[in-house]
Amino acid sequence: MTTDETKNLNLLNESIEHWQRMVADPAGKEEPGCFTCPLCLEYNNERHMCATTCLGCPIMEDTSKKGCAGTPYQVAEDLHYELEAEETDIETVRKAYRAELDYLVGLRAKLTKEGKS
Repeated sequence: MTTDETKNLNLLNESIEHWQRMVADPAGKEEPGCFTCPLCLEYNNERHMCATTCLGCPIMEDTSKKGCAGTPYQVAEDLHYELEAEETDIETVRKAYRAELDYLVGLRAKLTKEGKS
């Protein structure tokens, strides 16, 4: 495994831990977004405009799309804001967070199996 692959795996593991905490407590202090994601903090070099770069991010390499498009992320983020506005319920948000977490866990398994990270 190369240094970059090891770094990506570590960042992916940190992202998985972040989403695990959000699944456990959807109304807690953690939230989805490019300012809280370990992968975004590393690979989104245009921090003032989320989803403008993402080069090198294993999610973008998997989906060929910026900003976690092609994953359950956008639904999870949208529902996060709906929960804040009291327009949805916590279990709906938890389910959306779980879908993104499941995607990330599957990506880790895929990358580990392929020897990419």
